[in-house]
Amino acid sequence: MLGLADIGLEWDTAACQTARAAGHTTIQIDVAAHPTDPFKDRTTGLIASSPCQA
Repeated sequence: MLGLADIGLEWDTAACQTARAAGHTTIQIDVAAHPTDPFKDRTTGLIASSPCQA
């Protein structure tokens, strides 16, 4: 809906399944362990939020 063509990084299995079901490209990984080199000079913004609680 936002018109974004970005990749999501998420560690929770259920959250990844939900994001993928909604059509979002999502990598299941701890963001602290993901390599940053692919994003060098390509990052123009950051969307981050606290964990969703039940």
